[in-house]
Amino acid sequence: MNNLARQDIFNSFMLENAKFEGNYDIPLCENIVTNLPTKIITFEEARNEIKKKNPDYKAAVCFYKDDYKFDSNKNGIWKNPYQWLPLLCKFESVIQPDFSTYQDFPIIYKMYNTYRMRAVGHFLINNSIPVIANYRSGTKETFDFCTDGIPKDAIVCIGTHGNCRSYTDHQRIREGLEFLIENKRPHAVAIYGPAPKDVFGILTNEGIPYQRYETDLER
Repeated sequence: MNNLARQDIFNSFMLENAKFEGNYDIPLCENIVTNLPTKIITFEEARNEIKKKNPDYKAAVCFYKDDYKFDSNKNGIWKNPYQWLPLLCKFESVIQPDFSTYQDFPIIYKMYNTYRMRAVGHFLINNSIPVIANYRSGTKETFDFCTDGIPKDAIVCIGTHGNCRSYTDHQRIREGLEFLIENKRPHAVAIYGPAPKDVFGILTNEGIPYQRYETDLER
């Protein structure tokens, strides 16, 4: 077998010592982070922060941006994850990458991107980086897998920026949140973006603490 055939084009190295959950073998990420983040900054902001004379590392790094900004074919977090370990390890924690699961995507692509979220999270944990689970639910067909890989009683982050504008959006996010509570009962929820009470008030009713964080555009 030649060297090309032996290349790990599927990033199976990310799954070292992994446990799996659900019908589709989604990697299960350990519950390491026990407190809500001090603040949340984007991957782009983290790359700029490290260049400052007195950088502030008291933040969780998120990926709530267009995918091409963190998932490029050459230097993205999926294609070249080792490149970013020296950067990410400096911050309080990292929120699993928010690989897109748009409502009009084929279901297999939504499943694949959910798998990639958890695989990258497990890889970062294996490299001693505290990780917060990202929760991205879509329409109800994603309920078959969207909570897989999220540990119970864990800190969970939800990105709402650009996804919480209409009544339909509110209803969809609330249904996903109800499903998350039913299946995983999160310890606390971090919300990056708007947190309307008609959606997230259920967390108060359930006695689950949550905190809203300003987006980079708001700041």
